[in-house]
Amino acid sequence: MNLWESFYPPRGLDPEQHDTLAMLERTIPAFVMLLIRHRPAALRGKSLTEVIDLEELWPVRLRSHLQHWRSKPQEMYRARPIVVFATIGQGRADGKITPEEENTVLGKLLTHWALTSTLEAAAGCATPRPPDDTFRWGIKHDEPIPTTTRRTPWPNQQKSAQPAFAGM
Repeated sequence: MNLWESFYPPRGLDPEQHDTLAMLERTIPAFVMLLIRHRPAALRGKSLTEVIDLEELWPVRLRSHLQHWRSKPQEMYRARPIVVFATIGQGRADGKITPEEENTVLGKLLTHWALTSTLEAAAGCATPRPPDDTFRWGIKHDEPIPTTTRRTPWPNQQKSAQPAFAGM
């Protein structure tokens, strides 16, 4: 808690904000227990602790990732997001990453992941499906309907002079 307050000091809050923050702090233990005990269908009835490789998130491994990615940043894009976020968080906690560096790297990674998932979804939509009795109007009824959005550029958008992943 001291580390958190060193980054986000609660000074200067009005009484209502202070009370809200204190109430939220009191609920953290119950919320954490709810998260680690929850067994959603999306995880096939398993808990988070059962599906996450906790050894992969040990501080010594995260520090090793950070050191490796400093010399080969392109490999960060192949890592699972949980490992990347944990590594960057460990780097911040250790004072090895500045807030500006964190902001830049996470911005690039989030953009990369969003673009990748959009392209994968588009490719999935473009894949021809065999006609059979489970399809009606191009929708397979025993699967959730995929949602994708199509983004059209605004007429006044300018192209960036610098590539999105420059320096990474």
